[in-house]
Formats: sequence, structure tokens, C-alpha cells
Amino acid sequence: MFSRIGASSIKIDSKYKINLDGDLLKISLNNKVYDYQIDKKLSCELDSQDSSLRFVPNLEKIRNKSDQRKVKKIAGFHVRDLQNLLTGLSTPFKANIDIIGTGYKVVYNKQMNMLTFSLGYSHDIIVSVPSDIVVEVNQNKLALSSFSKKMLGAFSSYLCLSLRKFDKFKGKGVILVGKYMQRKELKKK
Repeated sequence: MFSRIGASSIKIDSKYKINLDGDLLKISLNNKVYDYQIDKKLSCELDSQDSSLRFVPNLEKIRNKSDQRKVKKIAGFHVRDLQNLLTGLSTPFKANIDIIGTGYKVVYNKQMNMLTFSLGYSHDIIVSVPSDIVVEVNQNKLALSSFSKKMLGAFSSYLCLSLRKFDKFKGKGVILVGKYMQRKELKKK
């Protein structure tokens, strides 16, 4: 009934303490508690002997075959997302962003937790940084790190796609390092 990923169990290291409170998993590490919300169509089984965790379908909430298909996808997502969260707690995920262009700059205000971008518009763009993301600015390079891969990916793609998209002809904009950006040649006379 379950997909291979959704049916697999997650091995939990001894450094994590996990408590199940209804649909909420509480993961504690180094006196910090992180909450993880589980879908209502799934239930969680903690096995303390071999320190593993499994997601099983909540049969009371599943009504028909289309719900069963959705639960398979949801279970696979939860397994991968929880594995990424546990990995990120021990070694944070990182993303690097380059700001390329004449006169483009970024300033980070640590007290306000805000990024101020000057990207050639008539005004500066101010972006508030989520509390779970750590920012380091070195000239026009941003180094982002977070324990949540999902939040880091969403924030970095927001910066790259909505502030100043990469211009294929001029070769400037906000770019995620490591991502291939196609360059085009200007028209010749």
C-alpha cells in the first residue's frame, strides 16, 4: 500500500531526543526544540529499541483510493523532509548567491535582521531574513546557511527570481552560485 520511500524507516541518532505529541514531532538537540508537523492522514510510530521512526497511514482518515494515492506521496515527502531536517541539524545546509552588476550592492543589518539591496532601481529593496537563516555578506556575495533545506531553498530562490532576474544579454543580476545561467550574444550591426 505504501511507496518504497514512504514505507522506509528513519534511523535516529542517539544525540536527538524525539517526542510525539499528537500530530507534532518535537525534536530536541543541544537544548533547542524543533517542531515538525505531520499530516493528519498519517500517524507516526516510534520504536525505542532500534531507535527508528516510521510513518503509517491513518486508516480512519482515508476514505477512498484517491486518498490512498495521496497518502503515499505525502508519506514519501515526510520521510525525505524529516531526514533532511535531521541532517541539517547536525551540518547546516548552505547556499551562495552572487550579485553581479555595476553599482549593485547588498548591506546586512544584524540588529534588524534585514538585507538592503541596491540593484539599479530608483529605490533600495529591503528584505527581512527568516529567523532560521544565518547570513554572511562579503562584498557582493551572500552566504546563507540553515538547518531547514526547504526554508533555505525557498528564501534563496525568492532572492534570485524576484529581486533582479539574471539578464542573459548583459550578464548581470542576482545569481545562485553553481546554477548554470545561459549567456546570449548581443545583436551585431
